[in-house]
Order: sequence, then structure tokens, then C-alpha cells
Amino acid sequence: MKIFKKIVLVAFIGSLFITCKKEELPQSTTVGQPVFSFSGTIGSNPPINWQAGVNNYYMYSTFSQNPNGVYAFTGTLQNTANANNSIQITINDDTVSAKNASISETHINTSFSRPLYLYKTPGGIIDTTYSIMFTPVIYAGSPTSYSYNFGDGNTSTIASPTHVYTTAGLYSTGLTIGFPTGSVPMLNPITIYKSQPQLWINSISSTTDTVVLNTINVTLTASISSGAAPYTYLWNFGDEKTTSTVSAYTTVNVTHTYDSIGKVYPVNLKVTDNSGHSETYNYPIWADSGRYPMGGLIDYKMTSPHVDTISNATALSNVTINYTDPNGNAYTSDNALQPKSSSFQIGSVSAYQNNLSNNPTEMLKVTFNCMLYPVNNVSLQPIQATNCTAVIAVAY
Repeated sequence: MKIFKKIVLVAFIGSLFITCKKEELPQSTTVGQPVFSFSGTIGSNPPINWQAGVNNYYMYSTFSQNPNGVYAFTGTLQNTANANNSIQITINDDTVSAKNASISETHINTSFSRPLYLYKTPGGIIDTTYSIMFTPVIYAGSPTSYSYNFGDGNTSTIASPTHVYTTAGLYSTGLTIGFPTGSVPMLNPITIYKSQPQLWINSISSTTDTVVLNTINVTLTASISSGAAPYTYLWNFGDEKTTSTVSAYTTVNVTHTYDSIGKVYPVNLKVTDNSGHSETYNYPIWADSGRYPMGGLIDYKMTSPHVDTISNATALSNVTINYTDPNGNAYTSDNALQPKSSSFQIGSVSAYQNNLSNNPTEMLKVTFNCMLYPVNNVSLQPIQATNCTAVIAVAY
């Protein structure tokens, strides 16, 4: 494993500093479009579009290790004249390392593989996670494979996985099950709330009555938990006949008559509680008496989120944004008031060219939104950073 070294990457013009020694990148880097950049809107300033190698902007890439043993990778896009109009992005490692430990390429790629990062706050942010178990329900067919999409960039091929969400929000979850005759997909969106009560549809079940004159009666039972009573149940039976009912109970039964047997109907239930929170649940109905279609018919259930609060005093995988405005005023995202709605994502990680010391580099494309708070200046107000995109580099 190679010792992670401090470097200064310069794109387009093509200079590189290792400690205090100036060296040049290969001449091939001095042609074409600028590689490293930052764009976005910060406060009331006009939209920003900075590029390394244009108007004396350079991309500086450094690293440090804090007393807790966590490496921090920092990219700074700054003009050579002064620190005004500059942006600095620091991404913490996802693990604690021994003092002056070396970092392998594999470990660096692991550090940058999280779909979502949280912002560092003084003393270490408190991480709230939401754990949900996914369970497939097979009504017909013999599964050959499972493919879950958790809606946050993560997937699984385990039959009954448990997934941990790092932030509240709406997720479009999906499951595709393979059968010998093909694959069957099913989608069920979920919403995770930051605070209780958490409205949750536990399950839907059905029973079938006798067939009369080519019609069939199906009784659907919905079970929900938590939320604020009373609840409004809006059923879509999948045959263009819709009914709704209001109940103060967590379980409600409704019977529907289907005019055609031997068909699959895409039943959908929307439950709204007294606080205005809504959840939906998709449930396929095979309208027949004891027979199932050839191939496969599926559903999947999810447990209500289990909320865990974990102290992260070492700020693992946390991010800090530092910004200096045109007047030289410094702002930082490192503030206890940073809203949970702030986001930071790494869109891509790709290998970049080696420097002259033969140290490999990685190029990262990131997007983020956050609040920036003035540093040591009580006369200034916080400012919002929105629709921000940056391309930075790290060496290892």
C-alpha cells in the first residue's frame, strides 16, 4: 500500500506541487477542456462557474489525519492571487486508521462509494438510521433470483434483506423476482419520517368467496400501524371501480366483486392519517378460486422502520464545505444548525493520471446543497448553497 501524499493538482495549465517542490504534469494535460471545476449558486451572488486553468484558478488536493485517526481528503479550487472566491470540500474517510497508516487504492474506492453523506457538525454529528426488513411473498411460481432496489442507490440479491437508510425521505423501492418463464417486477414506495408517529401499512391480505355467474368476491384486509387516527382508506381495485372508507381502526376489511375471473388485478391502497401523512401499497390480486397463473405472481412486505441513533464523534464519512466570498468573508457548513435536508453525493469516481512521482490519483464528481454559516463574524447571516456541482481530485 502506498503512503497517501499531499499534492497540488492543476488541470488545463498542468502544474503540480509536492510539498514545496514545483513539478509539471505531462504536456498532454495542457490541451482540451478543463478537468476540475465548481458551479452553483451561493447566497445572493451570481451563479458561479469556476474552472481550474481558467482565470488563474487551480485545484489543490491535500489530506490530513485527525487525532481520532480519521483521514480527511480535501480539494480546494482557488485563485492564485488570494483566497477570495474559493471553495473547499473535505470528505472524511469511512474508517479509523492507525497513525500515519497507508491507504490502499481499494480502501479509497470504498471510502467514496457511499450514496449519501452527512455534514460534519461540531463535536461529531449524531447519525440517525432507519432499518427496514424486506420480505418477498410468492403467490405462484418457483423463484430463481431476487433483485431489490432500495431507492437510495443501494441494491441486494438476497431473498429477505435488511436495509439501513441514513436519512428520512421518500424512497421508490422495488423488487424483481426471476422465474423460469421470465421476471416479475413489483414497486412499492415508502416514506420514512424524521419523527413519530410513523404511518405504516403493515400488510394487505385477501380471501376469495365462491364464484357466481363468472364473478368472484374478494375480501381485502389492510393492517396499518402508528400514524394519527382516524385514517382514510382509498382503494383502487385495478378494474376501474374505486371506493373509499374512513375508519379509526388499524385494520379495515373491504369486499369487492370482480366481473372476470382468471385475471390479475393491480390493487392499490392509499392510506392517509389525520396529520395528512399518506402511504401507498401495491398488491396484486389473482381473481380466481384456488388457481394461480403460470409463471409468477409476487408481492413484498416491509417492516416499519426501526430507528437507531448513533454517536459519530469521529465524524466518519462526514463532509465539510468551506467557502470564501468575493469580500474575503469565510463561511463553513460545519455548524450544529445544519438542516437534515442538506445533501452531498458522489456521482462518480474514476482513475486519473499519475503524477511525476508516480502517485495515482482519483477524480470525483460531487453534487451538494447545504447552509453555509459565517466564521467568527456575528454581523453576517448564513447563506444557502444550491445546485452545486464540483469535480475534485485526490491522490493516494
